[in-house]
Amino acid sequence: MRIVGTILVVLLAHVSQAQGVRGTWYLIHRSGLVQFTIGADSLLSKRLFPDFSPKQEPPTANGYEQIVSVANRQLIISRSRKEPAAYAAVTLFDVVPGRHFKMAWNAPDTTAASVAALVQLHAQDRRPLFGYYYFHHDYIDALRKMKAPETMTKPDFDAFLTQYANRLKESAETFRKYNYGYVAATYNFELLVQALFEQGYNPLQNVRTMETLFKRFYDEQGLEDALKARMKP
Repeated sequence: MRIVGTILVVLLAHVSQAQGVRGTWYLIHRSGLVQFTIGADSLLSKRLFPDFSPKQEPPTANGYEQIVSVANRQLIISRSRKEPAAYAAVTLFDVVPGRHFKMAWNAPDTTAASVAALVQLHAQDRRPLFGYYYFHHDYIDALRKMKAPETMTKPDFDAFLTQYANRLKESAETFRKYNYGYVAATYNFELLVQALFEQGYNPLQNVRTMETLFKRFYDEQGLEDALKARMKP
């Protein structure tokens, strides 16, 4: 009975944590947002303008089979598009239910013949993960109430720039291995979003508002010099 009870506890824990990621979330993008809805058995993505109005393009929908918790990760497992007989996973980590999670861009992209084999692959992966922030629908108002970036003083901006440079340093080596496709196009802006959020500023920005912020304090050469100084070992 003890073994059966243990299995039941583990299964219930998996269901509870999986429910923590279901719902509607938002990725802050260079030119707006991506609305990402995790349903009971499907994933729905839709691109939005910065004001949250929908862009004139159809949403993308994909089914999935289950959500499994592995250590500090949650795997959204589905059939591989390239190998329908195999399984693949979208990896979520640093999950704060009702607030945010990160979707890894450097998680194992290997497929497996079974769910169990895929889970084992991720359980054995000890690399630090890097990912994109997704913010919960109910947390958006809290983001809007954070400090506005335009209120930054020069010392505030320099602290933000240091945070951004630190994130570049810790992920640059890994990024070189993934510098293609979607990651290549979005990596830099995502680090800016993370630095803003973790310095207590509203991260709901786009390329235009970020360029305006940078130009308040540095010209192009000055910014390059400031970043180089912060990137030194």
